[in-house]
This record gives sequence, C-alpha cells and structure tokens, in this order.
Amino acid sequence: MSAPKIYVIDTSYLTVYLGINWFDKCNDKIDQSQVRQHFDQIIKDEQSIILPLATIIETASIITQSTDKHNKANDLKNIIVDSIHERSPWTVFINNENQFNNENIQEIVDEWINYVDSMSLADVSIKKIADFYSPNFEVEILTCDEQLKAHESPKNTRIPRRKIK
Repeated sequence: MSAPKIYVIDTSYLTVYLGINWFDKCNDKIDQSQVRQHFDQIIKDEQSIILPLATIIETASIITQSTDKHNKANDLKNIIVDSIHERSPWTVFINNENQFNNENIQEIVDEWINYVDSMSLADVSIKKIADFYSPNFEVEILTCDEQLKAHESPKNTRIPRRKIK
C-alpha cells in the first residue's frame, strides 16, 4: 500500500496560481490554468497543501511589487486564513512552532550554507518541511524550481508481484 500524499508549496508555484503579473507560467511549460487544474485535482483527491511561512513572506514581497497588489494581497490573505483554519486544500505546517526555535534555525542556516550555490534560505526551509513529512507521506513540492523539486521524497514505486499459478 502506498503512503498518503501531501504537497508543500513554493513561492514560484503560488505566484503562478495567483496570476501575479510576470508570473504567468512555470518554466514556460505550465500556465495558470494548468496550475489551477492541479489544485482542483488535489481538492478532489482530498489531499493537503502545506503553506510554509517562507512561501507566505516571499509571495507577499512579490505582491507589493505587482500592479494589482490590493487584489492579489487579498487573495493571499484568503489563502493564509484558509490555511490557518485548515480549509481544503490548505493546511499549516503542524510542527511550525518548532521550526523557528534557536536549534532549528541554526540547523536550517547550517544546511543552507551547503546549498548556497543552488538554493535560497527559504528553499532550504521548504526542503526541511518536506523532509519532516517524508517518513510518513509521499511528498511533492509544488515548485517551478528544479533544484528544489529534486529534494522531494521519491515517488512510491511499488514493483508488482508476479502472479503465482
């Protein structure tokens, strides 16, 4: 039996979902309508999307530079409120109270130093959330960033057994 699936969303994917100005495609491959269809499927499958604090802060920063900042800020606010109240598909990182204690901040920063050429500090914190869930869930990171995507948990690939006659 395969593990349940959970999603962790990155800024790059959330900005496409929200349709913020210049963020209309994910790697010139996936457009906003495809991202929204993916969200619809996640809701239909009754799965959850974890909204990390790093994603909230980065997305809010991008919104302040957008032309439609007031509408997009309200859209983000609604997602944050839905996440706080765990309205499908959104949920908060359940171990969030421990993510920003001194020991964990030190751990995130130490790990970031190892990835500084390829990942931002926010991406490392998202990777740590994915790592937290990966023992019990198949984790997919919703991102346009291939470096970050490489850190999601491996797909559950069960090898079918041969039938015994």
